[in-house]
Amino acid sequence: MDEYPSTADRTRTSQEEEAKPRRTLLDIINNKVGKEKKIILRLCVLLRLTDSLANTNEIPGVFDEAFVDIKNSGDRHTGILLKYPVYILAVIESSYEGIFGILSSLAKQLDSGDRITHGKILNINVNTQFRYFDNWSVKDLKLVAPRIEADFSTAEPLESIVSEVVVQLNSIGLYVSLITPNKLQKELEAMQERIPEAIVSQDVLGWLLFNEQVLSPNQYIKTYASPFATTLASGKLFNQRFVIHFFICF
Repeated sequence: MDEYPSTADRTRTSQEEEAKPRRTLLDIINNKVGKEKKIILRLCVLLRLTDSLANTNEIPGVFDEAFVDIKNSGDRHTGILLKYPVYILAVIESSYEGIFGILSSLAKQLDSGDRITHGKILNINVNTQFRYFDNWSVKDLKLVAPRIEADFSTAEPLESIVSEVVVQLNSIGLYVSLITPNKLQKELEAMQERIPEAIVSQDVLGWLLFNEQVLSPNQYIKTYASPFATTLASGKLFNQRFVIHFFICF
């Protein structure tokens, strides 16, 4: 006859389980901080696919070339690509050289117009103490494309809308950081059901994409390559919003 554990044994086992250290976000941060030899930046970028690639199951390799360069340099990239019917929203973590290489590649692709037609830099976090992501992941959200792009209006300032989007993306990063590697794919598939509030609205993305006050990769590269000056040739000051986004990016 099988013997069942006594009440004392069950109590002791329960106490031992409770005594085991549990994995928390602080543990993850402490485990990751100090491993990086370079300063890590976190880029949030929004892209609009060409009509030929929109509303298809294909995941365009818009970052592939830059990722190869990052790998060849001995660096690495982590993050997530969220595929919408007509948009790509990505969070990428890498060194400054890696992020600059990605933006340079995107600027060239925007000029050619073969894969993407519009691009906006929503945020570059230069004070990243750890990586949210251990690897590069792709999530096809399988949504239905809106009938009208950028069908969105708000009285909120642009900075508030961008901040809300960045908070949503950070929520996804936090969600992924707490997942063990062997469960990552399964949890990504369930992400829309688990954290629906973290999925950015397509209407908001369209509004941001066509907002001229949000910096594009091309503008970033041009600004980086140009001498800094507080006045334009006409003698007028830089547009205030441009200055705000300039400091966000640098």
